[in-house]
Amino acid sequence: MLNYFIEVGRILAAIQELFPIEKIRGERRSLNSTLEERLNPRLKGIIIPNLRPIEVALSETRTGYNKDAHPWNFGVRYDRRIVVFDTENSRPIEMVYDWANLLEHTNLLSREERRRVRETIFQTHKEFGANLDQDKYNLAYYNAICARALELVGILLERGETEHARAMIGNALYALTMI
Repeated sequence: MLNYFIEVGRILAAIQELFPIEKIRGERRSLNSTLEERLNPRLKGIIIPNLRPIEVALSETRTGYNKDAHPWNFGVRYDRRIVVFDTENSRPIEMVYDWANLLEHTNLLSREERRRVRETIFQTHKEFGANLDQDKYNLAYYNAICARALELVGILLERGETEHARAMIGNALYALTMI
Protein backbone atom coordinates (compact mmCIF):
# COMPACT_ATOMS: atom_id res chain seq x y z
CA MET A 1 0.00 0.00 0.00
CA LEU A 2 2.78 2.45 0.90
CA ASN A 3 4.53 1.97 -2.46
CA TYR A 4 1.26 2.69 -4.28
CA PHE A 5 0.87 6.01 -2.42
CA ILE A 6 4.52 6.91 -3.00
CA GLU A 7 4.13 6.41 -6.75
CA VAL A 8 0.83 8.29 -6.81
CA GLY A 9 2.53 11.11 -4.87
CA ARG A 10 5.28 11.26 -7.48
CA ILE A 11 2.68 11.40 -10.27
CA LEU A 12 0.79 14.13 -8.42
CA ALA A 13 3.94 16.23 -8.01
CA ALA A 14 4.77 15.77 -11.71
CA ILE A 15 1.27 16.88 -12.71
CA GLN A 16 1.49 19.91 -10.43
CA GLU A 17 4.90 20.90 -11.80
CA LEU A 18 4.31 20.21 -15.49
CA PHE A 19 0.73 21.33 -16.12
CA PRO A 20 0.90 24.96 -17.33
CA ILE A 21 -0.99 27.18 -14.89
CA GLU A 22 -2.24 29.37 -17.74
CA LYS A 23 -4.18 26.38 -19.12
CA ILE A 24 -6.26 25.98 -15.97
CA ARG A 25 -9.84 26.80 -16.96
CA GLY A 26 -11.61 27.97 -13.82
CA GLU A 27 -11.10 30.70 -11.30
CA ARG A 28 -9.53 30.17 -7.89
CA ARG A 29 -12.12 29.87 -5.11
CA SER A 30 -11.50 31.08 -1.60
CA LEU A 31 -12.01 28.85 1.40
CA ASN A 32 -14.56 31.41 2.62
CA SER A 33 -16.73 31.09 -0.50
CA THR A 34 -16.56 27.29 -0.42
CA LEU A 35 -17.61 27.18 3.22
CA GLU A 36 -20.26 29.83 2.62
CA GLU A 37 -21.93 27.35 0.24
CA ARG A 38 -21.45 24.23 2.36
CA LEU A 39 -21.97 25.14 6.01
CA ASN A 40 -25.27 25.70 7.78
CA PRO A 41 -25.88 29.32 8.92
CA ARG A 42 -24.99 28.68 12.59
CA LEU A 43 -21.63 27.13 11.72
CA LYS A 44 -20.85 29.83 9.16
CA GLY A 45 -21.04 32.47 11.87
CA ILE A 46 -18.62 30.55 14.07
CA ILE A 47 -16.12 29.23 11.54
CA ILE A 48 -15.79 31.75 8.71
CA PRO A 49 -14.65 34.71 10.87
CA ASN A 50 -11.86 32.51 12.28
CA LEU A 51 -10.29 31.25 9.04
CA ARG A 52 -7.50 33.82 8.80
CA PRO A 53 -4.67 31.56 10.13
CA ILE A 54 -5.55 28.86 7.58
CA GLU A 55 -5.72 31.40 4.75
CA VAL A 56 -2.36 32.92 5.70
CA ALA A 57 -0.62 29.53 5.80
CA LEU A 58 -2.10 28.51 2.44
CA SER A 59 -1.31 31.86 0.81
CA GLU A 60 2.41 31.23 1.29
CA THR A 61 2.35 28.21 -1.05
CA ARG A 62 2.16 27.84 -4.79
CA THR A 63 -1.07 27.48 -6.70
CA GLY A 64 -1.39 24.79 -9.33
CA TYR A 65 -3.61 22.38 -11.20
CA ASN A 66 -6.49 20.91 -9.17
CA LYS A 67 -6.00 17.16 -9.55
CA ASP A 68 -8.68 16.31 -6.94
CA ALA A 69 -6.16 13.76 -5.71
CA HIS A 70 -8.11 11.69 -3.23
CA PRO A 71 -7.35 7.93 -3.33
CA TRP A 72 -10.48 7.08 -5.35
CA ASN A 73 -9.14 9.05 -8.33
CA PHE A 74 -6.22 6.67 -8.87
CA GLY A 75 -6.26 3.00 -9.73
CA VAL A 76 -3.85 0.17 -10.37
CA ARG A 77 -4.15 -1.86 -13.58
CA TYR A 78 -3.49 -5.61 -13.90
CA ASP A 79 0.07 -4.78 -15.07
CA ARG A 80 0.62 -2.60 -11.94
CA ARG A 81 0.53 0.67 -13.83
CA ILE A 82 -1.20 3.50 -12.02
CA VAL A 83 -4.19 5.05 -13.78
CA VAL A 84 -5.32 8.63 -13.10
CA PHE A 85 -9.08 9.32 -13.09
CA ASP A 86 -11.12 12.53 -12.88
CA THR A 87 -8.57 15.05 -14.09
CA GLU A 88 -10.87 18.02 -13.60
CA ASN A 89 -8.80 21.06 -14.57
CA SER A 90 -11.61 23.02 -13.00
CA ARG A 91 -9.70 25.63 -11.05
CA PRO A 92 -6.33 26.45 -9.57
CA ILE A 93 -5.72 25.48 -5.94
CA GLU A 94 -2.88 25.52 -3.47
CA MET A 95 -0.87 22.35 -4.16
CA VAL A 96 -1.05 21.20 -0.54
CA TYR A 97 -4.82 20.69 -0.89
CA ASP A 98 -4.12 17.81 -3.25
CA TRP A 99 -1.48 16.44 -0.89
CA ALA A 100 -4.08 16.47 1.90
CA ASN A 101 -6.70 14.94 -0.42
CA LEU A 102 -4.41 12.06 -1.25
CA LEU A 103 -3.24 11.27 2.28
CA GLU A 104 -5.86 12.48 4.74
CA HIS A 105 -9.24 11.28 3.41
CA THR A 106 -8.66 7.89 5.02
CA ASN A 107 -6.57 6.10 7.60
CA LEU A 108 -5.08 3.65 5.09
CA LEU A 109 -1.54 4.73 6.01
CA SER A 110 0.12 5.28 9.37
CA ARG A 111 1.32 8.77 10.32
CA GLU A 112 4.91 7.71 9.53
CA GLU A 113 3.88 6.37 6.11
CA ARG A 114 2.03 9.60 5.32
CA ARG A 115 5.12 11.57 6.30
CA ARG A 116 7.20 9.43 3.93
CA VAL A 117 4.76 9.98 1.05
CA ARG A 118 4.65 13.72 1.75
CA GLU A 119 8.46 13.80 1.76
CA THR A 120 8.46 11.98 -1.60
CA ILE A 121 6.00 14.52 -3.04
CA PHE A 122 8.16 17.36 -1.75
CA GLN A 123 11.37 15.84 -3.16
CA THR A 124 9.70 15.17 -6.51
CA HIS A 125 8.75 18.84 -6.77
CA LYS A 126 12.41 19.68 -6.12
CA GLU A 127 13.51 17.20 -8.83
CA PHE A 128 11.42 19.27 -11.25
CA GLY A 129 13.24 22.41 -10.13
CA ALA A 130 10.77 23.80 -7.59
CA ASN A 131 12.22 25.83 -4.76
CA LEU A 132 9.87 25.10 -1.84
CA ASP A 133 10.32 25.98 1.82
CA GLN A 134 9.59 22.71 3.61
CA ASP A 135 8.52 24.34 6.89
CA LYS A 136 6.01 26.60 5.13
CA TYR A 137 4.64 23.70 3.10
CA ASN A 138 4.30 21.47 6.15
CA LEU A 139 2.39 24.21 7.98
CA ALA A 140 0.18 24.79 4.94
CA TYR A 141 -0.35 21.03 4.58
CA TYR A 142 -1.67 20.70 8.14
CA ASN A 143 -3.90 23.73 7.58
CA ALA A 144 -5.18 22.19 4.33
CA ILE A 145 -6.16 19.03 6.23
CA CYS A 146 -8.29 21.18 8.56
CA ALA A 147 -9.76 23.12 5.63
CA ARG A 148 -10.68 19.93 3.74
CA ALA A 149 -12.39 18.54 6.84
CA LEU A 150 -14.39 21.78 7.23
CA GLU A 151 -15.37 21.62 3.55
CA LEU A 152 -16.32 17.94 3.37
CA VAL A 153 -17.41 16.44 6.69
CA GLY A 154 -20.96 17.82 6.47
CA ILE A 155 -21.35 16.49 2.94
CA LEU A 156 -19.97 13.09 3.94
CA LEU A 157 -22.36 12.84 6.88
CA GLU A 158 -25.32 13.76 4.65
CA ARG A 159 -24.30 10.92 2.32
CA GLY A 160 -24.07 8.49 5.24
CA GLU A 161 -20.28 8.14 4.89
CA THR A 162 -19.67 8.24 8.64
CA GLU A 163 -16.39 6.29 8.61
CA HIS A 164 -14.98 8.60 5.95
CA ALA A 165 -16.11 11.65 7.94
CA ARG A 166 -14.70 10.17 11.15
CA ALA A 167 -11.30 9.63 9.47
CA MET A 168 -11.23 13.21 8.19
CA ILE A 169 -12.16 14.62 11.61
CA GLY A 170 -9.51 12.51 13.33
CA ASN A 171 -6.90 13.58 10.79
CA ALA A 172 -7.89 17.25 11.22
CA LEU A 173 -7.59 16.95 15.00
CA TYR A 174 -4.11 15.47 14.58
CA ALA A 175 -3.21 18.28 12.15
CA LEU A 176 -4.20 20.84 14.78
CA THR A 177 -1.64 19.34 17.16
CA MET A 178 1.04 19.77 14.47
CA ILE A 179 0.22 23.44 13.80
